[in-house]
Amino acid sequence: MRDLMNDVRPENCFIHLSSNYRSKQMIVDFNNDLFLRLMNIPGCSDQYTDHDCVKTGAPAQKQDNYPVEFHALMTKALKEQDEGAENLAANQIKAQYIAQQILTRHETSDFRQWKDYVVLVRSHAVKSHLKQAFDQAGIPYYIDAKPDSINRKPCRSCSPGSGF
Repeated sequence: MRDLMNDVRPENCFIHLSSNYRSKQMIVDFNNDLFLRLMNIPGCSDQYTDHDCVKTGAPAQKQDNYPVEFHALMTKALKEQDEGAENLAANQIKAQYIAQQILTRHETSDFRQWKDYVVLVRSHAVKSHLKQAFDQAGIPYYIDAKPDSINRKPCRSCSPGSGF
């Protein structure tokens, strides 16, 4: 990405957008901090600088903020600590952890309605593990089962080499 930003050919146009108008302040701050920590380590081919950091663009983004939490699950270590988890797949361990976190917060926080919780996943593959973990924990859920957009009929007809 940085190479494209530094490419000064006349057919290229670089527009720097320094304000985020959608996310809350705590999310913008979290992302800036995360990228500062992840990209500014020895061996990383690029740096995240103050110029790369964004700010919020609207006063409403500074209201009703909640702290951002990041849970990095080391499934191998969890398997070693919990005898019952030694035969579980990584996605099963993550799903059980998520279910337990939701149960704990549902009972101990101000977020007492199930609709206060949402889980975003990168792929449909983990949904079955979440369903199983939520069923075991007694957590009501709705899981969007729409197919991946790449597998929908219009996209299947645009396979590589089809001229598109």
